[in-house]
Amino acid sequence: MKRPRIKIKPDRFDYIIESITIIGLIVLFVLCIIYYGRLPDSIPTHFDLQGNPNSYGSKGSIWFLPILGAILYVGLTILSNYPHTFNYPVNITSENAARMYKKGIMILRLLKLIIIGLFLYINFKTIEIGLGISENISTINLPVILAAFFGFAIFSIIWMKR
Repeated sequence: MKRPRIKIKPDRFDYIIESITIIGLIVLFVLCIIYYGRLPDSIPTHFDLQGNPNSYGSKGSIWFLPILGAILYVGLTILSNYPHTFNYPVNITSENAARMYKKGIMILRLLKLIIIGLFLYINFKTIEIGLGISENISTINLPVILAAFFGFAIFSIIWMKR
């Protein structure tokens, strides 16, 4: 059975989430622009489970997360225009299509926000460590980040089934 194709119009909350995400992406690039010249030639590029840097690379690697974030943002934004192609935990009918598509698009918006927020945090801590302001990423943040991702996944499934 073919799913209905419905244009979902964003509401105020959609615009707020999208704006916060775009601002986060801009800040991600601005941080790199501001601090690139101050960074040493070698900066952390990977961290162990305790938050200690365990791999280093050139300071040019500071651009990896902003560029990846921009690519993911654009890709997920384009994908959100095709909610009829998403996998849903319920059968899509003409009666529930608009509601389910709205939820699917909102989940993508929130996912973009979480990803950009995570990238912003990682880049900020990488800059701090590179400048000698900090020695590692706090170990409490790993469980919080994992809980956020798993919690978001569980929330999304439960929300979709309602």
